[in-house]
Amino acid sequence: MVTEKIIALHTKKHRLERSAQHIAQSTLKIIENRPDTDPKAVKKWILAETDYFVILFAILDDANLPNLAPYLAIGKNSLLYHLQTVLHRKVVLSNHSGVRIAILISKSEKAHLPQSIAFPGWKKGILQIGMRSGMQPLEIHRKDREHMLVAGRTQSGKSVFLRSQVIQ
Repeated sequence: MVTEKIIALHTKKHRLERSAQHIAQSTLKIIENRPDTDPKAVKKWILAETDYFVILFAILDDANLPNLAPYLAIGKNSLLYHLQTVLHRKVVLSNHSGVRIAILISKSEKAHLPQSIAFPGWKKGILQIGMRSGMQPLEIHRKDREHMLVAGRTQSGKSVFLRSQVIQ
């Protein structure tokens, strides 16, 4: 029974640990209620924070699962789609070094960018393309930039970036 299962998060104390435990319990209930998946497939939970996101990973015991197909499927009837629609969160699958389901808990508080950044000035042969953490310029040599793709959501700063490139 899922409600009796203790969900241990392998992490130091985190402000979102309680929320992550609730999401983990909901995930296990979803897995339990599907005819092709088993909540015992989840070996452990890891709560991780990057500079941009807080993510809950469900690490599956893929070595002992008789059939991985239901966990790896995509589409409207897949486990991933079911998790996203019920949890109302972004859910992705990682199958690079073992099967992991990654559930976005929140954006990190560290992810906020300033409204404006002071332009530190020009350097001959150097192109400034952004800022590193600690407000240090991210620079490349002009000769190293042959092609560039600029993509992003509306109002994310693409035009401002391109204007700065033209000015430089």
